Amino acid sequence: MDAIFFEKVLIKFLFSDDKVRDKVIPFLVPDIFEEHKNIQLIKTVLAMLAKYGHFPSVSEFKVEVSNEEIYNRLVEIMNMDVSEYKTAFLINQIESFIRNKLIHNINVEIAMNLTNEEDELLKQSPDKLREAIAFSFDTRVGLDLFEEEERMYNHLHNRERVIPTSFSQLNRIMEGGFHEKSLTLFMAETNLGKSLIMTSIGVDCVLRNKNVLYVSCEMSEEKISERIMSNMFDVAIEDLQIIPKIKFHEKFELIKSHVKNKIVIKEYPTKSINTNHIRNLIKELKVRKKFIPDIIFIDYLGIINPIYQNKADNTYLEVKRVSEEVRALAVELGIPIVLAVQTNRGGFGDAEIDLTDISDSIGTASTADIIIGVTQSDEMRKMGKFSWIILKNRYGLNKHVFSVNVDYYKMRVTEDSDSPTTNTASSITKDIPLSDKDKQQIANETITDVKNVLNKDLKDKLNNMMFNGIE
Repeated sequence: MDAIFFEKVLIKFLFSDDKVRDKVIPFLVPDIFEEHKNIQLIKTVLAMLAKYGHFPSVSEFKVEVSNEEIYNRLVEIMNMDVSEYKTAFLINQIESFIRNKLIHNINVEIAMNLTNEEDELLKQSPDKLREAIAFSFDTRVGLDLFEEEERMYNHLHNRERVIPTSFSQLNRIMEGGFHEKSLTLFMAETNLGKSLIMTSIGVDCVLRNKNVLYVSCEMSEEKISERIMSNMFDVAIEDLQIIPKIKFHEKFELIKSHVKNKIVIKEYPTKSINTNHIRNLIKELKVRKKFIPDIIFIDYLGIINPIYQNKADNTYLEVKRVSEEVRALAVELGIPIVLAVQTNRGGFGDAEIDLTDISDSIGTASTADIIIGVTQSDEMRKMGKFSWIILKNRYGLNKHVFSVNVDYYKMRVTEDSDSPTTNTASSITKDIPLSDKDKQQIANETITDVKNVLNKDLKDKLNNMMFNGIE
């Protein structure tokens, strides 16, 4: 079956199958077709669609068309006998036909833009090409809730779509852990430990049989690997360099024998990449290493470029666009992406932070699914603890505050079994038969206690940091 046959079958489906028609119309251009009569037929259809606002019937086409030869072509196509082929097979073949035509046309356009040095048009090419490659006749138009009981039951009971953490409180608050197609942000001031947190959680994910991709735009691949090895080897980071080679090898072999999945670290220069670079990296890893990530960590948001950069854009718009593009990548891949983001000057040194303290663009807060604020008073630093507060949570309640243990020597963050969780009055006093006044008093007292711990010795924080320079 040649291309002309599929052109005719496509036209037949356009006039006879409204589901296929609705899917094709946004991409319907004469350039898809090769045969002259078919091109003229489609030009007439598009003109009628623009004029009348609906796709013409065969009878309407007959009245409108001035060329009898073109109308006869349509009659010929509608009388085609394709009964020897199953409809599903024909639709699948037409889908491939259109996809290949779209890809061909965009490649020709890219070549012309290269020749004419049309840089601005070339920047649009990756998205156009990706859209063409993704073309599909998937005619589903959403989830019909009351008709898809089985789908919803499987969704609610499929825990594979969630990657749990080693923090029971965090799992409970986030409805199980990191969700597929989600963007999670860890927000903290500079040098507080964002990378430490992400590498530690990355190790947890690998130990839970997940493939981890760690993208760093700030630290080298070796430096990130040191933190991961310190954690997994259970060795202080400064002692890694004094391990004898034979012992070093033994530790590697021990880990490899117990860990079946991989963690891959990729370094890029600061402000040198956008999400398309990460897409290409994932494709390369799949081909060369047979590696497909289950979760991605990116360090950090403020030093990634948007795909499109306009001269009129300010930092707010650029960072907002980056966060939107990263979340779109998470949805496209169907996996969680975890990012670090810094606080602005207003949040520097504060024991309490909120969404307004997010660096560069508050628009990032509207894009993310979960935002976890990380703070630490001098008192908590001496105790080896971070305070985590859930600032935004699409999967549960916000404003939960709890502490976690941090081991700076072994680059590890672990659950603090002694940490109470504080949150809103309604959830703190759930199922307790108290008056509203008593509930509010309990909530206020609990939150005040936590604030007192966080604020202790805050004024001396910058001058007395015990591990200055650890990010």
